[in-house]
Amino acid sequence: MPTRHPLCSLLISTLLLFPPCVAAQSPLQVKSLPHQGTMPYVEPADAKAAGAARAALRINHAMYLDLLELPAPARRQDGLKAKKRGDNDGPAPISDISFVVDRSDQRLLALSITAEGCGAYCEGFTRSFVFDAGSGRQVRAGDLFTPAGAEAVAVLLARQRGARIKAEIAKLNAAGNPQTKAGKAKTDDERESSLEAATMFEGCLPLYTEVVRDEAPLDRDELRIKGAGVMLVRGRCSNHAMQALDSIGEFRNALGENELSPHLNAYGKYLLGAGPAAPAPVSPFGQVVFGKVGTAPVTLMLRVPYGADQNLGGLYFYDRFRSPISLFGPRKDGTWELIEEAPEGKAAPVIRFSVIGERISGEWIGAGKRLPFEAGP
Repeated sequence: MPTRHPLCSLLISTLLLFPPCVAAQSPLQVKSLPHQGTMPYVEPADAKAAGAARAALRINHAMYLDLLELPAPARRQDGLKAKKRGDNDGPAPISDISFVVDRSDQRLLALSITAEGCGAYCEGFTRSFVFDAGSGRQVRAGDLFTPAGAEAVAVLLARQRGARIKAEIAKLNAAGNPQTKAGKAKTDDERESSLEAATMFEGCLPLYTEVVRDEAPLDRDELRIKGAGVMLVRGRCSNHAMQALDSIGEFRNALGENELSPHLNAYGKYLLGAGPAAPAPVSPFGQVVFGKVGTAPVTLMLRVPYGADQNLGGLYFYDRFRSPISLFGPRKDGTWELIEEAPEGKAAPVIRFSVIGERISGEWIGAGKRLPFEAGP
């Protein structure tokens, strides 16, 4: 049986100061791989452990496809063979990469990757990943809770975030009013900026206080686990142009014993070290899966579908060529129909499939051919 920390039966929130409850050694080890800084690269602690090797492969592909839209190298010593950038290509989409291991034991591997991302603008960000150390499946916030528990936690977060935003709006309005003590200490420009920031927060308040019950209520929250501490994170209210006025930034809500214990499912209790092994949620979405198009081996990662329109994106690559292909499309009458990204003027192949448990099955249609398509963990 795994060794438990003696404080596990006490307040989970206080365990931020203590090691995780599970003291057993992780089947995985995290190494460094140079690329625009340093990316994590996961390897099995025992090179002969086939299950750990497959878990490490899923974890590596999940991180590299998500952040870099590139497959992870088959071996760390191979390095990452990214496309060379020309002098006129502008800044790299992702640079200045570094990482920390937030937790690593027999049940969980949690990492946080910090980098600078460049699109229309460049700015720093942190992306957290949490994985089941046994299977390599990516763990998301909703995986920890019962359906009723996930909704209860979403309602709690909405209340906390709403209170935070309303308090900030009141503070900004006071600073923007020349009749208040706070406003009198400001210049005209500072008062105008305060009112502009208050208007921004008023506009986005519904986004943080509404619990959308026709979708998984925690799918928009990023899960961060550090030691035994659990935190749910939602991105900031402001866009890049308004970021200078954003006095809150991203929303980070730590969950203590009262918020966690009543709502965890058996799998959540297991992952956090408070229960025995339990089955994981069954779904291919948000996971790296392996399969075939015809007889050709492929690796696929589908995003989590959001909203009522149920559009789905993803990436896949043929294992032989290792060149990622983007996918996007809707669900029609229970069947997903994803269109491949194709050069302009060329007909785009389509992958049509259904989901049964954690497996997907269907066909690849393109170039006058129809080939069977299947994938799973």
